[in-house]
Amino acid sequence: MPHNFEKSLHILNNLKNDNVSSSITIASSMIKSSIELFSYEYLKKTIEDIIHSQPSMAAVINIGCEIIKAVDLNDLDYLLDVKRKFEYSLQNAAVSAYKQLKGIRNIATISYSKNVFDAVVKIKPKKVFLSVSHPAKEGEMLALQLKRNDIEPVLLEDSAYMHIFGDVEAVLVGADAVFENEFVNKTGTFCLALLAEEFNVPFYVISCECKYLDKDKEKLFRINDMPEDEVSGIDCKRINRYFEKVPLKYVNKMFVR
Repeated sequence: MPHNFEKSLHILNNLKNDNVSSSITIASSMIKSSIELFSYEYLKKTIEDIIHSQPSMAAVINIGCEIIKAVDLNDLDYLLDVKRKFEYSLQNAAVSAYKQLKGIRNIATISYSKNVFDAVVKIKPKKVFLSVSHPAKEGEMLALQLKRNDIEPVLLEDSAYMHIFGDVEAVLVGADAVFENEFVNKTGTFCLALLAEEFNVPFYVISCECKYLDKDKEKLFRINDMPEDEVSGIDCKRINRYFEKVPLKYVNKMFVR
């Protein structure tokens, strides 16, 4: 078995249990690995397993369904076109956010969003305030990437955003799914939106077309309860949900291409 084949299969299998990477990162890995594994007999089943394992990530659902369609058609060119359109959409969402937010010095965000990271690298603010994002600590991963791009991250505890709003000029968050009247993102985003409204700070969402779910694909979407032990080892009922729904009425503008 070729080394690249084994590597791509390993990547796909790991995506089923990836609770740290953004939906865009997972979807991108799905496409790249599926191109390498297009002749693999069990590719369709593997993609179906990833969709089932990541039901709160619209990009994974949409891209996964496109990969399955390409497999059913036995059309690698179709999958290559999906990859091209996907990458174009990501690039233009970041450009759209940059045009609106260039010149802003201090931005607040939450969790890790590939869309947000790409936009912030273009905007080049002085500081980015972000929570650690327990339990997986995606905020730390974003902070490290910002430092590598000469942007100063300021990390805080998940419930401590109120303390920094005197310095925040805009909030920019990602979206793991977008519906008609609400979007889904990391738990804590709703509170961040309410703080932005209270302090009269603009609240922006950056997304892409692959985050929108039509009625059929919406049936595949759900927000799962995650392992209780990640919250606490105390013997009592513990709630651990990584994602939550936020009404679009709190959003000043959604950047999407």
